[in-house]
Amino acid sequence: MRALHFIIACALFAGMIACGSKEATIENRIFDEAHVISDVQKDSLINAIRLIETKIGPRLAIMTVENLNGEKVEALSAKAAKDHGFDASKDVFFFVATTGHAAHIVTGSEVEKVLDDPLRVHLIWDMAPKFNKQNYGSGLVDGVEKLKAVFIVNKGALAK
Repeated sequence: MRALHFIIACALFAGMIACGSKEATIENRIFDEAHVISDVQKDSLINAIRLIETKIGPRLAIMTVENLNGEKVEALSAKAAKDHGFDASKDVFFFVATTGHAAHIVTGSEVEKVLDDPLRVHLIWDMAPKFNKQNYGSGLVDGVEKLKAVFIVNKGALAK
């Protein structure tokens, strides 16, 4: 009987792994499809994401792509965020297309209390000089660190 329970437990565990989960773990929140983020930069981003999520609240993810394939950055970034299981009302999704240096930060109503349109534009403009020099990973690290500082200062306005 004990062996049967063990086999059933193993089968259930294998099934859970095979099915996967739509929710990405903190370690898997960086979707670097353009291959522009180094391992060191990825580690730095993961540490910042972990601190933001465990101490402050909003979930954060980053996606890089080579091009927009004819779509507008706002539409493609919102679609990518949704496809990766991010909640438009309370998550933050950094999106960068290397061709044309297009960037967008997707947020929803809960996060917009702190991260409104002018501040998102300011964050992108702060990252732009590094993006223009093809230093996308470094620009994203700087942007996420600035975002972390904004969230720390405004922690009370964000519901965890």
